[in-house]
Amino acid sequence: MTDLEIEVFLAICKHKNFSKAAQMMFMSQSSISERLRNLENKLGVTLFQRNRGNREITLTPQGIVFRDLALQHSEITKRMLTVGEASQTIRLRIGCLSSIGNFWFPQVCQRFLQRYPQSELSFSTMNGTAARAKLANREIDLAFSTYGAQSGQINATPFFLEPLVFICSSNSEYPDVAEPGMLSHKDEIYRRWSYDYERWHQSIFGAETPPLVATDFLDRFWPCFENRPNTWSIVPSSVAASLCNSPKIRKCQSAFHVPDRMIFSHTLYETAKDENILLFLRCFQEVLGEQDAGQLL
Repeated sequence: MTDLEIEVFLAICKHKNFSKAAQMMFMSQSSISERLRNLENKLGVTLFQRNRGNREITLTPQGIVFRDLALQHSEITKRMLTVGEASQTIRLRIGCLSSIGNFWFPQVCQRFLQRYPQSELSFSTMNGTAARAKLANREIDLAFSTYGAQSGQINATPFFLEPLVFICSSNSEYPDVAEPGMLSHKDEIYRRWSYDYERWHQSIFGAETPPLVATDFLDRFWPCFENRPNTWSIVPSSVAASLCNSPKIRKCQSAFHVPDRMIFSHTLYETAKDENILLFLRCFQEVLGEQDAGQLL
């Protein structure tokens, strides 16, 4: 059996769904199914119980035994791969949007430093324009933004799609499913999450009436949610998950479709395959996959 077959098996165990496992592994669903069949043929046992009419699949008794062994194998493999890496210092300078840095990078940084303890990481918040300028000047090594155009020596690669969701103050009058006609610009805390989002927002809500607040520093205005009824905003799901820990903010469904936010990774073309950058991207992908935060690209 191969390491890839074991990784595929563990991905299916995690998500209990072939489609989600395929997304996690960046493979087609047919490839996932083929890898599993090969593994089961080599073992001579069936690892999963396929239940008709039920999207979730469950482990057979043999599958449970093999899962425990596969987890041990995976951990041992990771430890083997880090032999000798502790003495190598990895230096990375990373620029990103504040909404990414504040809500994702603490988890990603913790994982990366646990795996590569000799690393030296530097993080700065900046918009896409500043990130491209700093990359071109070699002041940073990697950046994340919503700007996807290729320019000069800068490579932009789609990284993940994150849902945008509707949140409001808990003392608001909005029902569990909000209609566009219920929402007033005068109650909105607005941030332009991307050019595409801005165009969508204008098509739904118009551009004539200014919002309550328009800001690039959204996190400083959360007290409005605590003190002002009917205050609302549309934010990335990671931001909403953090904010809705407060009893004074709630998340609602929306009767209108809100487009996902596309996040791009940026490097110089010559460093796009740099090993240290790829290691960081891998850790970021793992955290996103475990949080089921959106669609990895």
